[in-house]
Amino acid sequence: MKFLTILALLVNVNVVVGQTPLTRDQILGSISSRQGAFPGVLLSTSVFSDQNSYQYKAREAAARVLPNSGFGSTKIIEYYALACLYYSTNSVSNARTNSIIPGQALEPWKRTDDWIEEYNYCTWYGIVCTESTIGVQEINLANNTLTGEFPPEILFLGSTLDRIDLFANFFHYAIKYNWFSEMIALEDLFFGTTSWDSDGIPAEISDLKALRK
Repeated sequence: MKFLTILALLVNVNVVVGQTPLTRDQILGSISSRQGAFPGVLLSTSVFSDQNSYQYKAREAAARVLPNSGFGSTKIIEYYALACLYYSTNSVSNARTNSIIPGQALEPWKRTDDWIEEYNYCTWYGIVCTESTIGVQEINLANNTLTGEFPPEILFLGSTLDRIDLFANFFHYAIKYNWFSEMIALEDLFFGTTSWDSDGIPAEISDLKALRK
C-alpha cells in the first residue's frame, strides 16, 4: 500500500511538472544547444545574433509560440527545424532567382495552413506525423512556391523523417548536402523541377542508407 501511495504521488508530480509553462530562456537554450551540436554541418550559434537569419526567426517563433505547449526538448527542436524550413524558403531569394529574376519580388508559399502560430506542427499543411511520441514522418510541400535555400536543420528530424517531396518548386535552391548524413530514416526524396544543383550526383547521397527512391 505504501508503494502504491508513493507511486501515486510521483504520477501527480509528473503531471504538475508536465503542465509547467516553459520559460523563454529554456526554449532558447534548448535550441542553441542543439544548433551547436553539429559543427561542420550547421552554422554555429552565431546565427542567432543576426536578426535577418532564418535561424533567428525560427528560434524567436518557438520562444513566442511554445511556452504553454507542454513540449519537451525533442518537440521544441522539431518545431524549430520546421520553422527553419518556413523562414528559409518563403519569399527568400537565392542564387537561382538572382540570376533569372534579379530584383523582383518573390511569391510567398501558396499554402501556409497552421504554420508557425499553431504550436502543434503535426497540423501544419504538408506535414505528416506518426504517433505523437515518435515524430515527423513526411514533408510534402510539392508545388507550393518554395524559394530560398533548403535548411540543413532538417537533420533534426533525421531519425523519423522518411519522405521529403518538394516537386515543382522551380526556384527552390540547394547546393549543400552534408546534412544527408543524419537522415537515417529517409526512404523517399523527390526534388524534381527544383533548382537543387550538383556537379553530377552528390557523393553525400550514399549517406542516405534507407533511401529507396
